[in-house]
Amino acid sequence: MNPANAALRADQLGVIVNDSDPASVEVGEYYVLHRNIPRRNIIHVELPAAVPAIRSSIFEQAYNKVKEQTAPGIQAFALTWSAPYRVGCMSITSAFAMGDATRYCAKGCLTTAPNPYFDSSSEQPYSDFQIRSTMTIAASTVENARLLIDRGIQSDFTNPRAKAYLVQTKDKARNSRAPSFALAKRRFSSQLPVTIVRSEGIHDKFDIMFYFTGTTTVPYLDPVGILPGAIADHLELVDGETDITSEVKFLPTPGHTEGHGCVVVRSGSEWALYTGDIVQHRVQLERTAWVSGLDVLPLVSMETKKQLADRVIDEQALVIMSHAEYPGVMRMERTDRGFKQLIDVAPLEG
Repeated sequence: MNPANAALRADQLGVIVNDSDPASVEVGEYYVLHRNIPRRNIIHVELPAAVPAIRSSIFEQAYNKVKEQTAPGIQAFALTWSAPYRVGCMSITSAFAMGDATRYCAKGCLTTAPNPYFDSSSEQPYSDFQIRSTMTIAASTVENARLLIDRGIQSDFTNPRAKAYLVQTKDKARNSRAPSFALAKRRFSSQLPVTIVRSEGIHDKFDIMFYFTGTTTVPYLDPVGILPGAIADHLELVDGETDITSEVKFLPTPGHTEGHGCVVVRSGSEWALYTGDIVQHRVQLERTAWVSGLDVLPLVSMETKKQLADRVIDEQALVIMSHAEYPGVMRMERTDRGFKQLIDVAPLEG
């Protein structure tokens, strides 16, 4: 493969830099230099730095400046910051791609306005649909952003001799998807060779583009080669309660699956719990004996939810649910009769 075969050329990408964030400016300069993007494609905005969310009015001012600076041939955007990452009910990448439009939001798992770019083979999304696909170069530090950019460049146009490995272990709870391996192999082998392995892990393989397994810990990671650009080639495997940063923690919460975990976010003396799939409806945290048929370990799920509910009540933590109506932010309290009850909390705007 060569750059001539790329669906998106360097001169078709706009790089949006937040001048209020020195790290964003530095990452933008590095990305433009190493990706050979014309400097005329650098687009400057001023947004509050290092805050999670901004109001729609603030975004609209920046978005209008972006439109003024964007040439018609630009088909996509790259943002050079990790925060802010939300505008109202939208991710900031979606907002830059399609504009701040509430028609693409829904309260709960409901249908939104259709995205015309979905399932399209178009290589010119703005020319065809007035949508500029947007990504973010998200990293906690400038150095990590550079490593991410370098890793992407390293994988460009290599078309390596690579395989996908689907590993079925003896751990039944963590191998619930193993019955679909054969179907995955039939569907995707024309694009990438798929190998199904019945083992506790693979070793002495140096052509790994995709490695899917079900186990508490993954053995033999040293004598394997995970190729640049591989699925999860940046991930670090953890076991047990683990600090990701000083404010973010991985908390094991088995039940939905044996390896399910929640994310805990701390700020000062306060903290919030992102429940993931351990709670598929808010009532399951209020009545922990109500178990979903999707839980692989229902009895374990009941006990996990009981412990979580007691903890968030006692410590007055926020509860954030992906399976609840937007915004899905709540606190839990005990009623006068001793029942557990979730109370909705309005999100703060930046």
